[in-house]
Amino acid sequence: MGVNGSQNINRVGPHDTGSQGSFNKSNPQFFHQDLAKTDEYKMLFADHVYRHYFNDGLLTPGQVAARVEQRRAIVDKVIIAESARWGDSKRSSPFDREDWEAEVNRLFSYIERRTDTVFNQIKSAKLYPDTTPPEFNRRGGVVDPGFVVQLVNESGDIYYTADGSDPRMIGGAVNPAAVRLSGSTENVTLFEAASTWRYLDDNSISSDAWKAAAYDDSSWAVGDGEFGYGDGDETTVVGFGDQSSSKYITTWFRKTFAVTRADAFLSLTLSVRRDDGIVVYINGVEVARDNLPAGVIEPDTLALSSLSSSDERDFLELTVDPLVFVEGENVIAVEIHQAGAGNSDISFDAMLTGVRATESDAPITLNASTHIRTRSLASGEWSALNEATFFVGTPASADNLVVSEINYHPADPTAAEIASGLASDDGDFEFLELRNISGGTIDLSGVRFTRGISFTFPLGTTLSANDYVVIVRNEAAFQLRYPTVPTSKIAGIFANGSGLDNGGETIAIAPPETITGTLIREFAYNDAAPWPESADGQGYTLQLRSPMSNPDHSLPENWRASSTIGGTPGASDDGGGGDNGYSAWATANSVVGGPTGDDDGDGVSNFLEFALLAPPHAPSQSFLPTGTVVDGFFTFSFRRNPAATSVNYTVESSPDLQAWLAATSQPTVELQMELASATANGDGSETVTWRSVRPVAEAVGFYVRLGVQE
Repeated sequence: MGVNGSQNINRVGPHDTGSQGSFNKSNPQFFHQDLAKTDEYKMLFADHVYRHYFNDGLLTPGQVAARVEQRRAIVDKVIIAESARWGDSKRSSPFDREDWEAEVNRLFSYIERRTDTVFNQIKSAKLYPDTTPPEFNRRGGVVDPGFVVQLVNESGDIYYTADGSDPRMIGGAVNPAAVRLSGSTENVTLFEAASTWRYLDDNSISSDAWKAAAYDDSSWAVGDGEFGYGDGDETTVVGFGDQSSSKYITTWFRKTFAVTRADAFLSLTLSVRRDDGIVVYINGVEVARDNLPAGVIEPDTLALSSLSSSDERDFLELTVDPLVFVEGENVIAVEIHQAGAGNSDISFDAMLTGVRATESDAPITLNASTHIRTRSLASGEWSALNEATFFVGTPASADNLVVSEINYHPADPTAAEIASGLASDDGDFEFLELRNISGGTIDLSGVRFTRGISFTFPLGTTLSANDYVVIVRNEAAFQLRYPTVPTSKIAGIFANGSGLDNGGETIAIAPPETITGTLIREFAYNDAAPWPESADGQGYTLQLRSPMSNPDHSLPENWRASSTIGGTPGASDDGGGGDNGYSAWATANSVVGGPTGDDDGDGVSNFLEFALLAPPHAPSQSFLPTGTVVDGFFTFSFRRNPAATSVNYTVESSPDLQAWLAATSQPTVELQMELASATANGDGSETVTWRSVRPVAEAVGFYVRLGVQE
């Protein structure tokens, strides 16, 4: 990092010490120099250089500085104590915090210039081709179906693939799977200077609505640029109010312009003549700001400074992201701010130009997630590889994807399963199920497990609305035990020899590596109460309760044991009623009296029998909740129908039979209860037990009830 060396020190080589052929002097630099004599190694090396030196790669100045800043922030807390202890170990005048800060600043300055320096050294050493790689109109990410990828280059032909292969074959030939493009561009003017705008100069704006594309500006005045007052060169003179010593601070402008082939734009330049400050919006999105403070801009916000005469006359070029464009009609909105109410003049004019890929080549239209790899080929020389992954459609997120079932400790293999040779222990039958709880298809491409198991969904993996997908540890063993699960439901097997921990662990699901964002899921399951213990080697699985409500995965009360041994991978564990609720259960059991009715006359309503999984045509009093004291704590137990995933079960407590609250939300600890256990009964039901937080000997008298509601 420049210690004891200049900014331009060359560590690229080749370095010939006379010892390169000596085995006992062998080192990575010598390996590199030997390998660099081959074309294939140099090509691969160039690919790595491009990947890390461009497009926000790991060795670009910003990325390196960010990593150094992480270390600096840590050392900053202890540098005073460190310098007090060791500051005088090398010189009589001790190093102190100021010396450290000076070195930090030197280091950041070094980082800012070093990437370009080393890249030029690499090119001088003939380790990087002169032919430049093609550029994308967008470097991957989430795009809508039908998005058109454009590729352009400086010279030669473009070759690209969409099947994961390299456009260049070993030896330098063109891959037969690669498609050739010309990669040409065209300059486009979206609107000229001195064009027509609508403007408002009466200081009447009071909200942000004026920025939006749909805003009705038909009542605004119309004029041609240049706009302003006070200079005498204006085509359209705008007003400033009645008092020259207290002029309006802000004047607003809007223009509608047409865009064709919006996806093909590679860059945009907005050239503006402004006096004094300016903020620019396209389709309601801020795209540029100059000479105004950060943060919210109000009508009375002053520009930071008054511009000189030359700055007023010159056009300032501002770079705009073309992703703000939509196909067809677009709207640009501009606000010009004075530096003071007594200023003598304002000016505004603008033009918008762009660079767009030509339409000479067949468009690369994406309707599924795709990884594109591309190179240029000019005069027989290949460029380095450029590549990007595009995720098409709705990405998986915490709003649409749940972990719906976990088989972390399956039942032991049967004698027949062992005899098949496909399974040797219970771990072979582990699986994890995900469910799409949204009303549309979501894209799982690149979604990965970062804790618990190791697995990344292949590119192009989608999941339909309300559908399931399963990841398994041993596919052959899984299919042996679950022969009715379609292979289409199996996304793949746990990677890197990973598996689910029988004692519980943390599961984490992250978006694709190239997509920034928060984790999709992170939670820990457990094998001990109050987690359903029957899922721990007894043959049942962990099932997420009411998955369509997107419950908190970290809470044990939101999990239950499966209603059947082995669980239901790839399907709903509805037991014939489940997600369809009471109506489906009533139909299946010939219950006709309605939820509040009592078909069998046992004093228990039909709906309560559904919720408790009690017999609908036989006495059910014995299935009602019970309370008792166990080891000094009051316990409250009730049956629950695991298939009744639409039912909310709420344990409530009260000091007086009048004021009822959920027992977990009581303000006084004496009235609080917590989930103690949930155990499968073997008949499709489970027994749920809650326990008082404090021993009853220490508590005042209180009452407990069960509320069930669909």
